[in-house]
Amino acid sequence: MGTSINHIVAAPGGLEFAKAVAAECDAVARAHGHPPRPEMWARLEPLLFSPTSPLMASMARDLLSGQRIEADAVVGDLLRQGAAKGVATPLLAVVYTRLKAYEHARAAAS
Repeated sequence: MGTSINHIVAAPGGLEFAKAVAAECDAVARAHGHPPRPEMWARLEPLLFSPTSPLMASMARDLLSGQRIEADAVVGDLLRQGAAKGVATPLLAVVYTRLKAYEHARAAAS
């Protein structure tokens, strides 16, 4: 999204979007036999879904500063892993499209 959690959660539909993307990631992990531990979610939920969380993904910082990003290695891999197990990841696909568009624009500007 290119911003911090507090701004995403403040946007209309932002909290629902963040939770749905996290659910897609969770589903991919579970499909591969790696269910996240409940205590991990207990620690992450306040960081990922709080309207006061200043957390910003390193890839978001890279986007904002015009740096190279790892779209294929991070989100692309989640999509490939989800597809391999038949897990629907429509929101991750949208995120991936946004990241790839950034990469194309960055390359065109070089």
